[in-house]
Amino acid sequence: MLDQSILPVSEGNLTQPAPAHAPASAPVPAISAPLWRGRDVLIIGLTSLGLMLGLMLPAVGLLMLVNRSNFVTFSNPQNMLIISTIAFAAEAIGLIAAVWWFGLRRRKVSWAQIGLRPIASSWIVNSVMITIAAAIIGGAAAVFVQTLLGGDPNSNPQAQAIAPAGFSWPAAISMTFLGGIAVPIGEEIFFRGVLHQWASAKWGALIGSVVSSLVFGLSHGIPAIIAFAFVMGLAIAFAYEKTKSLWPGIIIHIINNSLKIALLYGLLANGLPL
Repeated sequence: MLDQSILPVSEGNLTQPAPAHAPASAPVPAISAPLWRGRDVLIIGLTSLGLMLGLMLPAVGLLMLVNRSNFVTFSNPQNMLIISTIAFAAEAIGLIAAVWWFGLRRRKVSWAQIGLRPIASSWIVNSVMITIAAAIIGGAAAVFVQTLLGGDPNSNPQAQAIAPAGFSWPAAISMTFLGGIAVPIGEEIFFRGVLHQWASAKWGALIGSVVSSLVFGLSHGIPAIIAFAFVMGLAIAFAYEKTKSLWPGIIIHIINNSLKIALLYGLLANGLPL
């Protein structure tokens, strides 16, 4: 039998030899949808706020009923410490529960997708360095704002919320755990895992970092703390964009909050003014 591949090609020859190796077509890149929609961010945010109030208000009402007091007589340092403890616990639980129930479960998103993924060991050291830099810049911003508004730049605006009843070991331990560890984890899961990712997907990493940091700052309420938290938020957003992981931000946030609470209770334990 004659091998067709060695025949010359002519106009009358209708059979064309196929190339030995046909070029492979370029793969079509997959288009991934944004992880979060604006509606998701709003639902999770409002739900977390509702959960916080839903946990706090009944607890405060029960305490008032047990003490048989109105709000004025109820507002003594010991009761305010209980309220602060409940508030920190309610914030951590509300944020994590809202993200899980109305975010991850509803959207079928994994914890790894929102940023709870491993990091290189070098980023532990980097996180410590970023914390120091952000604390210096943020502290200067807070002092500037407090001075501008006529406040005492040496005072701590959060002292009454963190240590309303002065020093005690139970208060120091509970506040360090809740305010120094639990709340930072909850806030990072929402503000960077949800809000920052949504804003960055919509407007880009730079504007997304500014938007999420601004909302993060405003959520702290007090002008000087808003300025400090805004700077800290920008630093954490930078770390997230570099690693695509929430862990550097959680480390930065925990170091910042825990050291501030420990320093505050340390001053109180030694009878020093705040």
